[in-house]
Amino acid sequence: MLFIEEISHFCPERMEKEKQGGQAEEAERKRMEDALRVSEANLRRITDNMMDMIAQTDARFIYCYVSPSHRSFLGYEPEDMIGKSLLAFVHKSDLKRTVKMLDAFAKNKSRVKLEVRYRHAGGHYLWIESTGNILLDEHGRFAGAVFEKHDITGRKIAEMKVKAYEIKLRSLAAELSLAEERERRRIASEIHDHIGQSLAVARMELGALRESLPSDTLRKNVDEIKDLVEKTIQYTRSLTFEISPPILYELGFEAAVEWLGEQIVEKRGIRFCLKDDGQLKPLEDEIRIILFTAVREILMNIVKHAKAQKALVSIQKQGRNLRIGIEDDGSGFDIAKKGFDISKAGGFGLFSVRERLKHTGGNMEIKSRPGVGTIVTLEAPLRRR
Repeated sequence: MLFIEEISHFCPERMEKEKQGGQAEEAERKRMEDALRVSEANLRRITDNMMDMIAQTDARFIYCYVSPSHRSFLGYEPEDMIGKSLLAFVHKSDLKRTVKMLDAFAKNKSRVKLEVRYRHAGGHYLWIESTGNILLDEHGRFAGAVFEKHDITGRKIAEMKVKAYEIKLRSLAAELSLAEERERRRIASEIHDHIGQSLAVARMELGALRESLPSDTLRKNVDEIKDLVEKTIQYTRSLTFEISPPILYELGFEAAVEWLGEQIVEKRGIRFCLKDDGQLKPLEDEIRIILFTAVREILMNIVKHAKAQKALVSIQKQGRNLRIGIEDDGSGFDIAKKGFDISKAGGFGLFSVRERLKHTGGNMEIKSRPGVGTIVTLEAPLRRR
């Protein structure tokens, strides 16, 4: 039996069939290779003629294909870039961010979008937006990426101009705020030094005149005038504090906040509490004015809208910053609600305060829930000594 089986292997018919089978497999393999070459040629023709920049890298982000369109945008021939790292063309200020994003891209095997400055062949830099898609090998491992690139220099320049205008507007708003406060302080001083003092002298003169009058009727008339002058003095004093409270400059920010609580909150029947850590907290005039305005605006919102029974203000030093917390137990609101706008929730004054704080390096944060109350946190840098 074994001899017969061995002989059968050399059967001419069997050998012919195996030969034909091998030829068929070879023909199929060649057909598939030809189809792949045609497909690759078509793809290369498409990418070579695309207006957008297309590039392929290996797993180390070394360029292995660069479309000719790079010549139009970046001034490089494809052979100038192939074999070089993608990072070799990135501005040094963008390198750290780019490396971090590419590492995450390779690790997570997800799409990535980069906006970085690429060096032009002429030496200057252009802003390029690159969208990267992952390439995997037969084992599902990261094997490289295909990047589609667009020149976004014009858009970036426009964005930077807008940002510069925003910074300039914040600076002008801060300067306007200081100029406004200086004028308010000047007017308050004028009222106090001239009108207030003149009224005080008039009150004294009326008192002396009353003693020299012969009849009760005349003395009664003088008393009525004296009462009217006294009321005007009280009103003038109150107006002086509303325009620019001297306590802010004479006794400091903490004392001024306590006075605000007494004048704005407690007069409306709301319990007010001030907690101060007792540390020295020197402030620049600009920041002191902005913070005082912010606290006043927030306390006014509590009185008008919060329906609160108590309000707490805490002032503490944290490192090189001053931190102010303003909390109430009022009705609160849904800050996570779609369309929430701080300028509507807190009024334009609060929106303006936030923008001014940003300009000085500070920050404002609002936390609130319906039925629970609201916490507003203000942070601003202390004066460097």
